[in-house]
Amino acid sequence: MLKNRRKKRALPQGGQQPRLRCRDRRRLTRWGEKTGCPLTLRRCLAVAKVAAGQSRAQAARELLCATSTVVSAVLRYQERGREGL
Repeated sequence: MLKNRRKKRALPQGGQQPRLRCRDRRRLTRWGEKTGCPLTLRRCLAVAKVAAGQSRAQAARELLCATSTVVSAVLRYQERGREGL
């Protein structure tokens, strides 16, 4: 018997990209800079890059971080907004 096998992914893909206008992406990035925390800034930049149309993997390469970091930041932003970052 053959089972219906689906390719499992290690990371949730989220299905949807966050939709942000250019002005909102800049605001998110500026807010990340004002927090003074480099990790928060990285998460904000990750969300902004994905919202601009980049893949999660490409955003991770540009930010020199793991893809899982970008995926979790995008999911947190989608669930809780800016304060989730």
